[in-house]
Amino acid sequence: MPMPHIVVAVDVGYLTTTVAWTEARPAADSEWTLKRIPDWPGAPDPSINHVPTTVRYDAEGKLLSWGYGCSISQPGEEVSGWADWHPVLNSSKPADKFSRAKRRDTEKRLADFLGHVHDRIAMHIADFLCPSERVWWETRIDSVFARPAGDPLRMKRAIVEAGFETGSEHHRVIVGSLRGRVPDSKFAVVNDLIRARLRSLGNSERRVDRLVLTPTLVLSDYTVSSDPEPEAEEIEVSGEESGEGFGEESGQGDDGELEECDDEDSDEMECEISEEDEGEEDEGEEVDEMECEASEEDEGKG
Repeated sequence: MPMPHIVVAVDVGYLTTTVAWTEARPAADSEWTLKRIPDWPGAPDPSINHVPTTVRYDAEGKLLSWGYGCSISQPGEEVSGWADWHPVLNSSKPADKFSRAKRRDTEKRLADFLGHVHDRIAMHIADFLCPSERVWWETRIDSVFARPAGDPLRMKRAIVEAGFETGSEHHRVIVGSLRGRVPDSKFAVVNDLIRARLRSLGNSERRVDRLVLTPTLVLSDYTVSSDPEPEAEEIEVSGEESGEGFGEESGQGDDGELEECDDEDSDEMECEISEEDEGEEDEGEEVDEMECEASEEDEGKG
């Protein structure tokens, strides 16, 4: 019996997060049933299929609640959400804008939130997979994340810390972003390329060979309306997954639907973050030297 293959789409939104999933089927099978995950803990209505992107901490930084549990807070407690995390996770900000400790703390807060989302997903899909929890760990799970903005590498670290890629060799993570959107556009997730450009996706029935992981999977009703209607723009889907396999297949170039980008882009991003961290270490050393000099001056005065 073949291993089940589940595709989970997680749309981390500014206000709420939505999760949908489907059982992957062969390319010849045109019907993929997309299911939203409802009944989030604390939701006023079990049919609600989204959860607030928030966490709540006490004065000592201990996680108290998440999602709907953050609607009421006590004095001294802190409620944190994507609006707070976005400026820190956004890769366009200068390296010295936020300290390394601030960035790591922000990643942890996102990981705290996504950890509870992961537990809810696992419980929901495990009921579908029955009869045992063992089936969940032996099932191929592709977790695809859409993000409003931010650095995909920092986002990926938080996702892995939340448990989406741990505990099973069959579970993997893909982080994607929707760069250009046109009215009634669909977001198709590309699996085998680090970065690919998907053109002319106006036809929702269009398929791009087997490189499309899910046929026109709409993560959270990505529909853009405008007047007048703009000309079709390019929809860029970028993804990152751990393990081997990315970039092994070439795109179809200008004559087809897909265009592959260089792997160097991803390496440069990793290099930039590494240089930022090294720069912060150097800054820390300079501060230590200044403190040392100030201390010697004080001793001289005494």
